[in-house]
Amino acid sequence: MTNEAEYRTIWFEPPSKRLARWRKFRTDLKDQLTNDSVLQIEKICDEIWKFWAAAPQVNIAIDPYDQSTWPTVWEMLYQGEFCKYSNPLGMAYTFFYLLPEISNRIMRVHDSVSNDTYSVALIDDKWVLNHDTCDMVKWNDVSATLTIESDISCKELTENR
Repeated sequence: MTNEAEYRTIWFEPPSKRLARWRKFRTDLKDQLTNDSVLQIEKICDEIWKFWAAAPQVNIAIDPYDQSTWPTVWEMLYQGEFCKYSNPLGMAYTFFYLLPEISNRIMRVHDSVSNDTYSVALIDDKWVLNHDTCDMVKWNDVSATLTIESDISCKELTENR
């Protein structure tokens, strides 16, 4: 896979190159899939987290309370602005376009530890991907500190576009 330094440079390229690099990123991941789905889901989540975690952050890029206004992943990549609400959305979209049959939810949560509200992608009811952790984390390790404020499947979100 691409190293993390390369992931950081993607976000400073023109929109057409970002879109092409995201496509290559997905096709490279797809090519690495094997029959060991449990291991693969963990590895794919980790790579997706690394890719999107390198994106530069702005204060607010989407309205976290109005899902009807959320952009598609292509619009997000073209615009190139990400925040604590849109970054996990990009992660969820990326996973969805690789493995649409796996449970994939986007949730706005309130974190009682940090006293902050942000979005997370919950993949396979096990892996939490968000903008602000040092790595992906297991749902069972953080669920007690998160209050779910909204929850939508990535499949439902993409079907409504």
